[in-house]
This record gives sequence, structure tokens and C-alpha cells, in this order.
Amino acid sequence: MKTSADGMVVLTGASSGIGLAMTKVLLKKGYFVTGISKTAGSETIKSEKFKMVNLDLSQLDSLSDELEKIVSSIDIPI
Repeated sequence: MKTSADGMVVLTGASSGIGLAMTKVLLKKGYFVTGISKTAGSETIKSEKFKMVNLDLSQLDSLSDELEKIVSSIDIPI
């Protein structure tokens, strides 16, 4: 994993459990995090470096459009 604090991470399951814990760790290390979750979690993360996207990855008909929105917000996709 990149150790510098200038990276961007897209993380699924970010509203609870391991995904939420990873989100907190990555934000603490300085990463920009886009969290993906099909439901809003009970805990709200307030950070300028965090954006939550409500998206059900099993709904294939809307998946392409929503992922395009996420990818278009990345300055330098690699």
C-alpha cells in the first residue's frame, strides 16, 4: 500500500464493519477516501477528504453510470 498521504482510495462497504474501520485508518493516514455502500451507516464521517456514495453493487443496470461519476472525480486515474 502506498504510504504517502496524497493518494485516493475507493473503498466498498465503507459504512460499517471492516470497511468503516479501514476508512478511519486511511483518513488518519491522510488519504482521500470515496466510500461506497448500499446503505447509509449509523456513523457519519465528517472529513473534507471523505465522500460517501450510496450504491448497490448488485444493481448492474445503474452501476456503470454511478461508477463513471466516481471515476470522473479522480484527477489522475491510473
